[in-house]
Amino acid sequence: MTDRLDVKSKLSANPSFLWVGTSEPTWTSLALSLDGIGHHSSRFFWATSTSTAFSHLRDEPVDCVIVCPFQIASGGTGMGRNESIYDSDITLARFLPALRAGGFEGAVVVVTPHASHSDWQTALCYECEILVTAELWNSPVLLDMVLHAVSRMGLRQEHHRLSLAEHKRLTRERDEADHLLSQQRAIVAQLESLSATGNASPPTDTETPTSRLTSTLQQMQEILSDSSTEPATSAQLPEGINAYYQELLRTYVIMGSGSSLGEEIATLAELIAAANLTPRETLQLHLARVESIVNGLGNRSFRHVMARADLLILELMMRLGECYRRRLDRQAGIPPPHPESLQPASLDWENQLSTSVQPIPGTQQRRDII
Repeated sequence: MTDRLDVKSKLSANPSFLWVGTSEPTWTSLALSLDGIGHHSSRFFWATSTSTAFSHLRDEPVDCVIVCPFQIASGGTGMGRNESIYDSDITLARFLPALRAGGFEGAVVVVTPHASHSDWQTALCYECEILVTAELWNSPVLLDMVLHAVSRMGLRQEHHRLSLAEHKRLTRERDEADHLLSQQRAIVAQLESLSATGNASPPTDTETPTSRLTSTLQQMQEILSDSSTEPATSAQLPEGINAYYQELLRTYVIMGSGSSLGEEIATLAELIAAANLTPRETLQLHLARVESIVNGLGNRSFRHVMARADLLILELMMRLGECYRRRLDRQAGIPPPHPESLQPASLDWENQLSTSVQPIPGTQQRRDII
């Protein structure tokens, strides 16, 4: 049984309870139990019909609704099956759906001397607890069942709140990923426009830095507003390079930069260099593959994928630059550097300082005095 001291904080400071049933309950047992866990100012209400119950819930919220769908015969609290009959006005099949549809998300406990299969099915369908006891409101288990129902609905509401927060976070990350991709597309489009029109003409004497900045900003806004820019594919790329890059990017996103994918990235850089692709075309290839992965993420993190994709294109561009540098060195007849020449030479800093820096007159004498 749930520890009362652990879940009593789920109740409000002055908890209120609503009993829905044609027989007036006796709150003595429940009030004493609540007093034992520190709730000395509990409030209790009684509704004889469903309409009265809905009117009360509309005017004043309660911590828990206790439903008794039976009429108790005069002579006790329902100590036997023959002393209670079903209430024609308060039926679970009508009351519980209307209660949830009306916006009540609190705890609901059904107290009954006996429950049919349909009663259990209805209660489980609408997140309600059932307490089957012949003592009804005098049952010592009633408070534990109420606390369990309150704790369960509290966890459900917390789960719903976290789900909404997670959905908002994923939506925000998706918007950020789309914004980053559009900015990178704008960079590629600007490079395409510059390569198509040639080098920019030098500024005239009448052109000021402010006007040049304004014109550049207008060009960038036109590029960003053009959503019809599609990634260009080079005919020089070998067949299957898109699928290979797609798989490499997916593996890199999963394993990260510390993985053993350096050889694969170096091989891809050599293939791109052999195909004479420019950095702009390489970035176009990368953006096309990133977009295909982002569109298939579903509920996973977009920020994680974009961060790993940025690391991959950074490493790929570095290796691609090395490939082109080695090609230019071979064309110029420059031998490749020896591994030992790449090591930094050891410098005798103390000797260099003693020979290049002259002491200030008088400092040696002061040093001797000290």
